[in-house]
Amino acid sequence: MILPPRLHDLRSSSLVLWLALCCASPALAQGDARHANTTAAATPPAAVAVGPTLAAPEIKPGFAGSFLSSNFARQHEDPQQAAKYLSDALRLDPTNESLMLEAMRMDLLAGDMDEAFNYANKLAAHAKDDPLVATLLMLEEVKQGDYAKAQGWAMQAPQVGLFGVVRPVVLEWLGIGKGDVKGAADLQAAIDKSGFFAPFLTYHMALMNDVLGNNDAARAAYLKASADPAVTPYRVVEALANFYARRGEWDKAQAVFDAYAKANPDSSLIPGKLATVNPPPQPLVANARDGLAELFFTTASILFGEEAAQDTYLYLRLALDLKPDLPPAQLMLANLYEQDGQYERAIATYDSIKPGNVFYRRGQIRKALNLEALERKTEALALLDKIAAENPADNTALISRGRHAARGGALPGGHHRLQRSHQARRAAEIRRLAAALRARHQLRAQRRMAEGRGRFRPRAEPGAQPAGRAELPRL
Repeated sequence: MILPPRLHDLRSSSLVLWLALCCASPALAQGDARHANTTAAATPPAAVAVGPTLAAPEIKPGFAGSFLSSNFARQHEDPQQAAKYLSDALRLDPTNESLMLEAMRMDLLAGDMDEAFNYANKLAAHAKDDPLVATLLMLEEVKQGDYAKAQGWAMQAPQVGLFGVVRPVVLEWLGIGKGDVKGAADLQAAIDKSGFFAPFLTYHMALMNDVLGNNDAARAAYLKASADPAVTPYRVVEALANFYARRGEWDKAQAVFDAYAKANPDSSLIPGKLATVNPPPQPLVANARDGLAELFFTTASILFGEEAAQDTYLYLRLALDLKPDLPPAQLMLANLYEQDGQYERAIATYDSIKPGNVFYRRGQIRKALNLEALERKTEALALLDKIAAENPADNTALISRGRHAARGGALPGGHHRLQRSHQARRAAEIRRLAAALRARHQLRAQRRMAEGRGRFRPRAEPGAQPAGRAELPRL
């Protein structure tokens, strides 16, 4: 496993804990240290068999050592190691439910979904007390297609924190999957109570009516959720354009992207000019399972940047478990790895995004910057050149190359093109920052909600910042 640089001393520190807490001999554990030492001293050297076939003894931590090691790993943002040590502790105390809850969370953070679901099933009695247990059990039933059982688990979950905000959306999607929703989906009562989260819920009401075939209701909700292109998340823009394109209204679909591009001139997520295709594109959300995946992703996007990295990881894991091919969620997960210094994991996740969309292009640029962080500069430059050649209308790869040169890399070509675009880019950046600052000022009073977290607001785009320093686009 590739560990971030700041975790290089994890294993040695854990070894110190093991030695301090868990490595007393059986004789010492029985309180007969003097007898043990005397016996050891009296044993002649010839009595000890020494040969090449003997392996060094494995030092195994006890409960306290494993628990403290897991705390150390968790504090240093290494959920994989934390989950491993918690598993070791549970082998010594297999009925400790508090430890199981923590292990379930760590396995989910680490991406070990099988282990997380295993613990959730053992903790099913706690579904009424812990929304994460209820959510995992609900997801298992959704993947089996049993929306009635899934609905039962969701109804048990306590209405606390952010789960309390998204619960009406969860239940409505489950009702759609079960076939209970007749006519138009209606979240208006929840929207009226949600305050700052109203656009978030309105977007899902649009998706629901789109899935149900209620085109007029879907159109109205999409338009309401995207009323101001300057602050509308790109994912909402993409969904509205997709809605129009599926109905052959290509001019309206293009107008949606054009309005977003005008309000966000420096955005790197704008696709090229739309071309009429036959058959029409597939919907972004085709059914209730897709809708729940979208719900968990959009929840993660609200938390992203709110000093809630672990919760962001959790919701992304849930989204990708339901729908592994979800490009904006894959992009966000890779960026979280990148921020943690896990560059190899980030690269693998960027590569998991299927080609043919703006998220793939953005991910490949970020991959190049992660390669640079790993001192694989030749590969990074070759990848940036390839992206620039394949996307001549998007100069982001070229700018990334220029900044690489400014940090000491080579820039054999493209320098003059970079200079010509620099002034326009800087003017656009100033306009974007001014808009973002205005939006942030307007939203400051309402930004802490649902346990003091969450906002549906613009995000800085990653552009060409060095690996580990980029925020994601507002997705």
